Amino acid sequence: MIINYDIETGKIVTTSYGMDGPWTDEDTAAFNAENEEAGIAAAKLDDTDTTRVYYDASSSSLKPISDFENLSISKDELISNGSDYIEFTDIPEGTKIYVDQSLIGEMDSSGIYRFSCSDAGSYDILFKKLGYNWFYMEVVANDNFE
Repeated sequence: MIINYDIETGKIVTTSYGMDGPWTDEDTAAFNAENEEAGIAAAKLDDTDTTRVYYDASSSSLKPISDFENLSISKDELISNGSDYIEFTDIPEGTKIYVDQSLIGEMDSSGIYRFSCSDAGSYDILFKKLGYNWFYMEVVANDNFE
């Protein structure tokens, strides 16, 4: 089988069973070179179940995937006044945090991220870490009614 996976997290995004026969190492290298900027890579593996696993490129193997099970969120709406915030806690260290598809940083050992804003609208929050399913949430910021 040929898998396509997210380079940062190892999350398998597509699986093509039985396609590994004609697929060569050169095909893998060419695909990976073309898709590196998009953050996607390919690997050739023996056919197996890909449910609840991720691809670990360092060992070229599949491993059990985790969820952000302990992640807590204080609320899903805030006032866009720059001082109100949504607090995310118990985020594993090293998790990459994206807001509206832009990387804003990597989680430190505190495990706490506070999102605030000064513009009303909706914001996409995404957490990504190697060996974890992505965690995505849309938050809404309303005009300041104070």
